[in-house]
This record gives sequence, C-alpha cells and structure tokens, in this order.
Amino acid sequence: MQAVWRFIRYVLMEFGALIVFWVALYTAGIRPAIAATVIFILLDGSYRWWRKLPVTRSYVLTSALAVGFGCIDLLAANPFMIKYEAVITNTATGIFFVAGARGDKSLIQEVAEKRSQFPDRADVRHFFKLFTLA
Repeated sequence: MQAVWRFIRYVLMEFGALIVFWVALYTAGIRPAIAATVIFILLDGSYRWWRKLPVTRSYVLTSALAVGFGCIDLLAANPFMIKYEAVITNTATGIFFVAGARGDKSLIQEVAEKRSQFPDRADVRHFFKLFTLA
C-alpha cells in the first residue's frame, strides 16, 4: 500500500499542474483552466519552498513558462500570444538545454539521477553533457 501512495505522490508532484489544467478545461473552459494551473503552480512552488524540497531546473523552466504565458493569456482580452508561445517556448527550451549542459552535472544527468544511480566519473558526466546538447 505504501508503494501505491508513493506512486500517487510522484504523479501529483510531477504532473499535478497538467492534471489540474485538463480537469478544469473539460469542466469549466480554457480561461478557468489557465487560472487554476497558474494558482496550482504558485501553491506547489510555495509548498516545495516551504518544505525545502529540491526542485529540478526543468521544473523551474516549465513552471516559469506556464505562469508567464498563463498570466499574459489571462490579462489579455484577445489571446494574441497563442501564435508566439510555441516559438518562444522552443527558443527558451533550447537556450535552457544549452545552458543546462554547463556546470558540474548536466540537466539530463540531474533528471536521470532522480530515477537511478550513476557512477560519478568524468566519462559519465561528459556523456550526459553531450546528451543534453543533443
């Protein structure tokens, strides 16, 4: 039973914003779904900060993009940003991955180590840096 609760917690921590968005979209519409997602991300970020839970760089990127675009979409009378969101997101993600290849551990290594252990060797770090750039 403990494994089930661990799995549910994992799903909520990793996919909670997406679940909130889809549930609100099908029950209330697009604007309430965006608002609910922004609120969820802000509450989730506050919870993680308050509990001092570690956050990944990819969590920061996706949360920042969702809150940023969500606020723009909620404040604009006409959803003009929809045309540009994909281009801006792809550019930001590309820059993020190039920057994520720098440092002691690359972005992909950080994500991979959440699921499994890898030896702390130079060749492993180099592989993950190249994989992040690819």
